[in-house]
Amino acid sequence: MSRVAVPVTLPAEDRVELRRRARAQRIEHRHRQRAQVVLLAAEGWSNQQIAPHVGFNVNSVRKWRRRYARAGLTGLADERRPGRPSRLDPQKVNTVLSQVVQPPAPRTRWSVRAMAGHAGLSKSTVQKLWARERP
Repeated sequence: MSRVAVPVTLPAEDRVELRRRARAQRIEHRHRQRAQVVLLAAEGWSNQQIAPHVGFNVNSVRKWRRRYARAGLTGLADERRPGRPSRLDPQKVNTVLSQVVQPPAPRTRWSVRAMAGHAGLSKSTVQKLWARERP
């Protein structure tokens, strides 16, 4: 028994954004593939036709097609994945992130080691926090 593909209709602004993503050079490859899946689905291609063209298997095409139909462009983003819960105290994380712009009086900026000593964390933890919050 074959499955019926979820129909995809694209609003004009979504079509423009998906075409931009499909052509973009500085975008993750998986995001480009997802955009291509949705564009081809909107053109009427079947899941079996899209899969080899994009480099996905049929189940992946079905998944991204369904997620776009349900949530639009936001459905093409990666969902949060389960993992080990953070063992960091939120108060210490807040200290590291909020006080980085306010160094102690004689200094002009925090060093990783100075902030680690101030917050009671390891220097590698402070580095990870700063890297995660960098714009």
